[in-house]
Amino acid sequence: MLTLIFFLCKKKRPRDDKALPAPIGLVLGIHQSTFTYGELARATNKFSEANLLGEGGFGFVYKGILNNGNEVAVKQLK
Repeated sequence: MLTLIFFLCKKKRPRDDKALPAPIGLVLGIHQSTFTYGELARATNKFSEANLLGEGGFGFVYKGILNNGNEVAVKQLK
């Protein structure tokens, strides 16, 4: 089972407490919420050790690049 984690590299702006939060897909600019194993394997170069970012208690985390150029972190659960 794989879990996809997105990291954003943006400056934080002051928060308006009265504003409603936007849906996460809109914030990330993503319209697809699920990915096939093949798409994730391509993004991480078949879960290459060169793309290994780290290991936690539940599995390995790999750096990946989607077809649209967005960088993502993909956690492969044990």
